[in-house]
Amino acid sequence: MTEAFVLGGVRTAFARYGSSLSHIRLDDLLGMTMKGACERVGMGLDQIEDIVAGCVNPAHEGMGDVARWAALAAGFPDSVAGATLNRFCASSLSATINVAHAIKAGDLGVGIACGVESMSRSGWAYMKGDARSHRADPSCCSTRCGRVPAGRPIRHCWHAMPTSA
Repeated sequence: MTEAFVLGGVRTAFARYGSSLSHIRLDDLLGMTMKGACERVGMGLDQIEDIVAGCVNPAHEGMGDVARWAALAAGFPDSVAGATLNRFCASSLSATINVAHAIKAGDLGVGIACGVESMSRSGWAYMKGDARSHRADPSCCSTRCGRVPAGRPIRHCWHAMPTSA
């Protein structure tokens, strides 16, 4: 059985909500990071076969597959596949496990496992309450919230990312 190895890693700096990284789109942020990781280990972008990115809220930039869009934005060839995985608190870990399993199974030679999130750029959902056509309660809830149980006000949103991480 083929062994899987981590060749290197790169991460962005931590930044406060709404501060220095908030103007950078999610796909651009991830793309720059993936490209930097390849440069650091001396791997060409055309040598990467697959990218699996963990992301809880990829749709807030108007895209569903942030891994694919990030790869294209960073200059990876069109042939590099990309998939975005959402497991809430374990998305990046699950991405890493998926890439390692594919390598060990012989289905993949070289892949990138990564994760990206931007709290500053995350979307907000307005809940409609019981009304069908208008917002009965103008409260809003971060789309990072895992579930709003029926009949409960937004403040009782449970399994929210900041509290479950």
